[in-house]
Amino acid sequence: MTIVQLFEDVKEYSLSEIVRMISDLNYERQVRGELFEIQEKFPLLLVYYLELDESKRELLEIFRKRNPDYFSGRYSSDVIRFFENPQNSVGRHARRVRYTYQILECFEENLKDSKKEFNRAFIDNYRGSSWHRCLASSIQKNLGDVGEIVNIVASARPEILEYYVTPERKKGLREAIRFRKK
Repeated sequence: MTIVQLFEDVKEYSLSEIVRMISDLNYERQVRGELFEIQEKFPLLLVYYLELDESKRELLEIFRKRNPDYFSGRYSSDVIRFFENPQNSVGRHARRVRYTYQILECFEENLKDSKKEFNRAFIDNYRGSSWHRCLASSIQKNLGDVGEIVNIVASARPEILEYYVTPERKKGLREAIRFRKK
């Protein structure tokens, strides 16, 4: 992964913020290598991670060491009792990482059966390797938007955007079909 790839879609950062992030990238790779590697596959996830201050990144590292399967998506519960408030920025990021790997698994499974539309209903009904149904509902409840996780996955696998059907996109497709019939 190059620095250009990492910041390609992140134009709202100032030059000083980008310089700080580049410095932080090198530091994180050395100090928290395993946590860094987990997120390295998804450039946008790394950008969110680097927005956290040092103490919050350290909390994530402690959490990763105590719960090694959580960040890989191989974790069957969303209870993050480790964090004082799971809705704070550290808990939200921990969930982002986990959900990113779960959505990627779900997407790869969907590619095997191209007849099924890759949408929220598919995501909710897909039974992952380590979780039960309702993944999209869980994401919606804890982060507010399934699209956020799809965009994170897209930073590594852009083709997901070609397959992911949002309610808005589906409405547009229906309108296009109606227009053709007229």
